[in-house]
Amino acid sequence: MMVARVLLWNLPKVRPQWTYCLQDTQEEDAHPQNAGQMFNPPLAHCVDIASCGNVFACAAEDGCIHLLRVSEDSRLRERGMFKAHSQGASQAHFISFLSHPYWLATGGNDGLVALWDLSEDALVVNERKRKSHKKRPKARAKAVCQVQGSDKNQKQQMSGAEAEAGSASSSSETHGKTVPKLSFNHGEKVNWVCPAVLKGKPSLLVTDQSSSLSVYSLDEL
Repeated sequence: MMVARVLLWNLPKVRPQWTYCLQDTQEEDAHPQNAGQMFNPPLAHCVDIASCGNVFACAAEDGCIHLLRVSEDSRLRERGMFKAHSQGASQAHFISFLSHPYWLATGGNDGLVALWDLSEDALVVNERKRKSHKKRPKARAKAVCQVQGSDKNQKQQMSGAEAEAGSASSSSETHGKTVPKLSFNHGEKVNWVCPAVLKGKPSLLVTDQSSSLSVYSLDEL
């Protein structure tokens, strides 16, 4: 039996902080398979973390990019996914040197190399709102508490319930809505994608089963 899972490990205790099964997301979203595709389990091929430290991307054999948002206490809070490739997605790497940290480069067995802007994805938006709320001035936060008055306890209870509702069981409905900002038809199965700045220009380095290295420019962004 094949199992597709992503784990976050607590190395000092040598045990996983949490385990998430990608198969659960696939079954819930139930996106249709391509013609001629008999069996394509969401086996995890590549995992990367955005520079914010709280958003994970996993490239899977089902051709989807699975997104995971983790809280500061390392708990899995939210997950989503979008279809990126018609065959297995082999690579997913966030790019730190572009306009924001939520640019994602992917590569797949369909020979496609793509660049995605996830800044408006529901999961990423929730992460940005969390950080914005955390930076709110203390004086303003105090004023808000005063306005709440006698309803403070009630709203705290509601906030706790909302936090539970926003746990890993919730899904940002990204499937079918995310489109690449740039795409390149590499023509061969992609084994590796590496973002790089070459002579001051943003680029993607791509390797396949051949001995050649391909370079794609991101100057169009």
